[in-house]
Amino acid sequence: MPLLKPGTMLCKVAAVALNPADAKLIDEFQSPGCIGGQDFAGHVVSVGEGVKRFKQGDHVFGFTFGPNPDNRASGAFSEYVIPTEDLSCQIPSSMRFEEASKFGLSVSTAGFSLFRSLGLPTHASPTEDCFVLIAGGATASGIAAIQILKA
Repeated sequence: MPLLKPGTMLCKVAAVALNPADAKLIDEFQSPGCIGGQDFAGHVVSVGEGVKRFKQGDHVFGFTFGPNPDNRASGAFSEYVIPTEDLSCQIPSSMRFEEASKFGLSVSTAGFSLFRSLGLPTHASPTEDCFVLIAGGATASGIAAIQILKA
């Protein structure tokens, strides 16, 4: 098994999802030995130093950057994947791996867009008036953004 860097986990992949970025990255970063794929769901086999939110056996979904010419084994289209803790989430017990695998990139994109790019507060009071227009609200990332904002 590979040595884990701090903040990473080794996960056995149970399901993956395809998204438009997977197709676009094939030509962009095509390199011998690169593993493609970004969205995955599976269970945690082991955790690296500093990982606090997950333990062995947890069911998780997340996203990883594959194919990455600087880290050829980073893609999700493999038996095992090494995601970072901050780009992974716990799967609810009522959700199957196949359902959860599609959320990694869309939820990450929505979160980065809302809280990093727009600078929205992460803990806004429900009584505060705040209006946000989600252009493309019917896309996977748009739906995720709407759900995050309504939560």
